[in-house]
Amino acid sequence: MKKPEPIFLVITGGITAFFLPFAIAFPRTLLEKLGAMLLLVTVAAGIAALVLSLKKGRRDQ
Repeated sequence: MKKPEPIFLVITGGITAFFLPFAIAFPRTLLEKLGAMLLLVTVAAGIAALVLSLKKGRRDQ
């Protein structure tokens, strides 16, 4: 398995840490909170992957 780049983990962790209080505070039930946290981590990972792909594409030019 390929080790993830450190910048990917930094971006994902930063986004997650910033929005986690909102994902926990606003949903009413425990299941909704779990879903919000899963969605948050998925979106954060997607944003981090997009940033890395754009950075890699810019470096190739």
